[in-house]
Amino acid sequence: MTYNLTGISANVTGMASFVQYVNTNIMGSLLGAMFLLIIFSVALINFLRTTQDAGKSMIGASFITVTIALLFLALNIIKPLYFFIPVVLLAFSIVMGIRE
Repeated sequence: MTYNLTGISANVTGMASFVQYVNTNIMGSLLGAMFLLIIFSVALINFLRTTQDAGKSMIGASFITVTIALLFLALNIIKPLYFFIPVVLLAFSIVMGIRE
């Protein structure tokens, strides 16, 4: 199976610029946010399955999501608002984990 990418070849020089192009022109800047939501969901389900502790699972999934969101922010895949949301979620989960 082959894909014809000649229509976007003038704007794309590598994989990062391809993802930025798809994010801005095709997905309306929501591609990175959807990636973060999927990463958080998969990490949370995996941690819940292995640890059986909701607080630790939230902290772990939030930390992984913030780390990947920082990378996405550096690559200009997400907007700063989409970075702020996982940071607030991490802070909330840490506070709730300390209270337990």
